[in-house]
Amino acid sequence: MTKQELIEKYEYELKLLRLQFGEILRTKVYEELLDYLKQLDEPQKVTIPQFVADWIEYCKRRNFTLFECLDPVDNFEVLVGEDFEGDARKCIVWCRSASDKAARAWLDGYEIEKEKRYTIRFKNIRRETRYLKYDRVVKDWYFGVKQYSKETKIYHTRKELEEAGFGEVFNSPLFEVEEVE
Repeated sequence: MTKQELIEKYEYELKLLRLQFGEILRTKVYEELLDYLKQLDEPQKVTIPQFVADWIEYCKRRNFTLFECLDPVDNFEVLVGEDFEGDARKCIVWCRSASDKAARAWLDGYEIEKEKRYTIRFKNIRRETRYLKYDRVVKDWYFGVKQYSKETKIYHTRKELEEAGFGEVFNSPLFEVEEVE
């Protein structure tokens, strides 16, 4: 019996049970069983960092093979043009160190790791100027009130903070760093 035949058998059984008994516990068991059967042999997506996802998408757009994505040693400069915005070498190192995961992401798809985000609050400062914010329009950092808008950003990743020169907020007694969902 194939997986599909088994699914069809239990779908039929579920219909008969519903006709006889309506929605009762027994039909719920069959519904769960059908859900599990449908998941059999379906590849599970792996979770990868955003920079690796960017690399995989770049490689696919450029018609790289999986091998070239994992190991573009030959003709590296030709394969990785200047249009890749990330650090290609960092991506390749990650892909080589987690080659099974990178190959699964290439073949079965992936989910992107959610980066932790933080609010940064200056201690003992007036409420109006307490939170570290980033103005997306002006592209500048400032302290302001804890309020979100399209133009301003109050939740920051560690990478964003470090790139802007604010990496020390995690170690400084002047700031409160709060992780947010």
